[in-house]
Amino acid sequence: MPAKRKFELSKFLEVLSLRSISTGTVARKVKCHISTALRYLRELKKAKQVIEQRISNTINLWKLTGKRILLIDIDSKIPNLALMKISSFHKAKGDNVTLKKLNLKRGEQIKFDFTLPDQIYASIVFKANKNALDYLVSEYPDIAIDIDSSGYDLKKELPPEIEALKPDYSLYPDNDTSVGFSSRGCFRKCNFCIVDQKEGAFRRTQHPELWYTLHSKK
Repeated sequence: MPAKRKFELSKFLEVLSLRSISTGTVARKVKCHISTALRYLRELKKAKQVIEQRISNTINLWKLTGKRILLIDIDSKIPNLALMKISSFHKAKGDNVTLKKLNLKRGEQIKFDFTLPDQIYASIVFKANKNALDYLVSEYPDIAIDIDSSGYDLKKELPPEIEALKPDYSLYPDNDTSVGFSSRGCFRKCNFCIVDQKEGAFRRTQHPELWYTLHSKK
């Protein structure tokens, strides 16, 4: 007999990350039998990670506990450290975090084809994509949108309680390196560089043990 197929609980949390859906829809998205989906969902319910709502004799809706937090990585070429720390902060509070990694073309706007989250954090590195975030703020005025990074505001910083956290490396599963800053700022004032404007004078910050991960190869 073939080995019994197993699924990661994280897969079920992922399909529920931005909206409430029925058991049958979960099964189709995960590609498993509906009875298997129900078993995994009830395991998550027991762990208080999902809520079950019966809307008829045959249909159950499932939704995540906590707030729905959407992180948008507009144009980073490497894992976005700020978003990784924000993810750690919200997951520690029991919120459900999803990362949307974009690759916008010039002039392209950000639009959603799913139920809107409770809060959005967006990060942009390059000023050429600033208009996309301006559009996001104007198009979704009822959502709390926090924009962070050098492409939008050089003076914006993470709150100290978030800055001190270890990054959530699960956001970028293909990354095999540890990410962090053991120092900030620069003693030079090159006219082509924003580091001096953004971070000020050179100073020591976190010891690598605060952001090193055993899963990294570098």
